Amino acid sequence: MATEFCPHTGSRLTSILKDSAMQSPEGVIYVNDTRSLDYGEDYFLSEYKAQYGKTYLEDETNLRSMANRRLNRIEKYLKPGAKIFEIGCATGFFLDEARKRGYQVSGIEISPFASEYARDRLKLDVRTEAFSTAETMYDAVFAFYVLEHMDDQRTAFQTIAKMLNRGGIFGFAIPSSNGPTLRYNPDAWIKTHPTDHFADYSPASLQKIFPHYSMKLLDCWPASYHPQRARGLLRNQWLFRRYANLFCFGDTMEGVAQKI
Repeated sequence: MATEFCPHTGSRLTSILKDSAMQSPEGVIYVNDTRSLDYGEDYFLSEYKAQYGKTYLEDETNLRSMANRRLNRIEKYLKPGAKIFEIGCATGFFLDEARKRGYQVSGIEISPFASEYARDRLKLDVRTEAFSTAETMYDAVFAFYVLEHMDDQRTAFQTIAKMLNRGGIFGFAIPSSNGPTLRYNPDAWIKTHPTDHFADYSPASLQKIFPHYSMKLLDCWPASYHPQRARGLLRNQWLFRRYANLFCFGDTMEGVAQKI
């Protein structure tokens, strides 16, 4: 971090994890030496394939299934025909599934390759723009594994709050610092920490940060289950899943916040 103070609260950060990261009193972690990366065509093709065994486009069936699982869980917070917006919508699979359910959808995506696919192939209202330029009001804003890539976290949260109507919801997926890797193997957590992740949150830290932007955390749940990364009794798959669901314990998490 270039600063010694939390961008959300102004509170002084303390050094943790053998001086490889800083942490705010609210529990937000800022790993040192982070930087933005290029999210061009290779990010969705060769880089995605190197990580998942197939390109982003080849993974369409799985990505659409994931979109519907998210919608099934979040839909109780949405009114029929809600006007929704996705930040970092990639090729638009989530927006397309939401449109099928009757929602008014639009989004932005910084990658020309992905945004062009969303516009040309799926006929979606998707702009190739940076996150901070979106200013219209919406009933819901979504960002899945996008928030952590924002180098200015305060502006990111402020913009999300500004985009939401009162009572509107923010649905998100992010890496979580309340997970087995950081708890049981912090050296591995630092070693594998992505270079372009500027902030790491936990359910507890989000509960403290959201009110600074007139939002509150309504619900959160683990987005992944990795008992093999735990120790002791939690290595049991059944016990791990039960514990994870009770305490939103996972290396990744999803959730819903509301503008109040």
